[in-house]
Amino acid sequence: GDIKFADFYEKALYNHILGQQDPATGMIAYFLPMLPGAHKVYSTPDSSFWCCVGSGFENQAKYGEAIYYHTHNELYVNLFIPSELNWKEKGLVIKQETSFPENGISTLTVFSNTVAANPVTIRSLPIKIRYPSWAVNGAIIKVNGKAIKVTAKPGSYISLSATLKSGDKIEINFP
Repeated sequence: GDIKFADFYEKALYNHILGQQDPATGMIAYFLPMLPGAHKVYSTPDSSFWCCVGSGFENQAKYGEAIYYHTHNELYVNLFIPSELNWKEKGLVIKQETSFPENGISTLTVFSNTVAANPVTIRSLPIKIRYPSWAVNGAIIKVNGKAIKVTAKPGSYISLSATLKSGDKIEINFP
């Protein structure tokens, strides 16, 4: 629940782990030079796949890690990554749609999955949305298009305890 770890994880994920993969080809750079004017060299499928490329190759499996966490009674949204959470024990599905980091908008669509043994009443489950330390221009939260007052500050969690039902949408915007 300490926001500094979620902030650090996001920076490491986007700046280092994702930053080592060529978006055009999917190939990997083993070494990320930091010198001014230096550039990344990506491996190729047939002529530049040196042994070092295998080091850290498992990092791409981290893209889905740490997006959501939960306690018994609260759900934490830590990262803004297109994903789907299926919390079977609570009978809850959350679909997150976003183009982050191109913009600061994420949409959570809430669904009730009634196949759970004891499905949660969605309104009884507080949702904690990470308010990143970098979001110094504020936060706009809307539930089904209606703005919710945000009193939290960057570097904390926005606690959303609105009454929700299956199909409701939560729009998160960090301008």
